[in-house]
Amino acid sequence: MSLAGGESLHKLLSGASSAGDAGRQEAAGMLIGFAVPFIGWLLLCKSTSHLAHVDPHPGNFRWDSALRTLWVLDWGSNVTLTAERRLSLCMLVSLIAAEAPDDAIADTAVAFGVRCTDPCQLARLWRGMLNATSSFAAQDAINVAAIDNLLDDVSEDVVPVVRCLATLGGLLKELQQTIRDEQGHDVPLSLAKLWATFAAMGLQS
Repeated sequence: MSLAGGESLHKLLSGASSAGDAGRQEAAGMLIGFAVPFIGWLLLCKSTSHLAHVDPHPGNFRWDSALRTLWVLDWGSNVTLTAERRLSLCMLVSLIAAEAPDDAIADTAVAFGVRCTDPCQLARLWRGMLNATSSFAAQDAINVAAIDNLLDDVSEDVVPVVRCLATLGGLLKELQQTIRDEQGHDVPLSLAKLWATFAAMGLQS
């Protein structure tokens, strides 16, 4: 932490930084272009042999504009997945990015460690977690699932991953809302689409 320079993405995104709107736009670019892909790469490609960071709150990223360096903090929040879990997560991302049928998504979700008696509801849950929109984010999908008791039977090592997806989905939802309010149009920021390349890489490793 003592080595980390710059300002937190949280401060930059909120507009509280002295950099103002320019800093906010640069932080949004760093989040979408580097931070979110980095977390996806760790989860999908490195989480079996290395620690994968699972607390991607913008306060845990610092952007040093002068040095063009993005710092990632709080590595105490991490997860290590079995090879089977990691491959199942890769397959889930790939299936949702490809808009696969519900039964294929549900079967893969069960293999990942999330079980449900209704395959269609389970598939909708995962589509919601990996396809945030300006009005619906991963956290919304999880809240709906909690009401329907869909997440009562989740493997312990999967819980941090679900929380990570909720955090990222919320961030993408906020960015989409900002873009819509300022520019008047919706820009899709789907985790499944952003991570599809890493999922393909992970399935080959």
